[in-house]
Amino acid sequence: MVVTKLGPSSWRDALDGATAGVLAPHGYALKPRESLGQPDLDRIFLERCREAFAKLNRTVGQGVIAVVSPHRSEGRSSVAAGLALSLVQDLERQVLLVDLDLRRPGQGVLFDVNDSPGMVEYLENDAPLRLTAGGMSRRLWLLTAGATTGDHVARMAHLVAHSEFFAACRQSFGWTVVDLPPLLETSEASYLAGLADACVLVGRYRRSSIHALSRAVALIPNDRPTGFVLTGNQSRVPAWINRLI
Repeated sequence: MVVTKLGPSSWRDALDGATAGVLAPHGYALKPRESLGQPDLDRIFLERCREAFAKLNRTVGQGVIAVVSPHRSEGRSSVAAGLALSLVQDLERQVLLVDLDLRRPGQGVLFDVNDSPGMVEYLENDAPLRLTAGGMSRRLWLLTAGATTGDHVARMAHLVAHSEFFAACRQSFGWTVVDLPPLLETSEASYLAGLADACVLVGRYRRSSIHALSRAVALIPNDRPTGFVLTGNQSRVPAWINRLI
């Protein structure tokens, strides 16, 4: 049953079907079924996300952006949310935000929606794909991780990685932002990052070590354009990080 859902046309049909009942042909919102809340992200934080995207946009016109970090609690999920919101506001295009941190999903909490049903239920339980709309003119769409246990995580990530999911996202949305699990704590994160068109690496001021960030950069393919966001009180990106990425 799962295998039939993994081809590009099946993913595309699922993504288009999940948005069809909410958007009119001209792009304006119809009667909402469910709506995203507004994450508590300030203007300065969103500007940092914009700066990271500006570097990527010089080489990547559209596609999939993987947001990664060495470890947890470094602000990765907040950066993914801020990046997606910034893209919607600045580019006026349909943007998909995907939570693929199946062990500890964070986007549902940030946007005040239930994590389930999500990606896992679509793959395992024959449930329809659920996308929740919000943001400016309801152009931001969130695909949550769903309910998962430790036994399912590796298999679910493997299914997504070896399917045509990212290809379908490129066809259905101008930009897709993917919140991935920590690079140094999971086996699937680096492989999934390699399937994206660009990456944003997240580090936290006085928490992320030079060694951890260097190891994380080594796991990102050399040919992937990579931006950087430093969370915490310090806003200026150190010169050594710019040289590293």
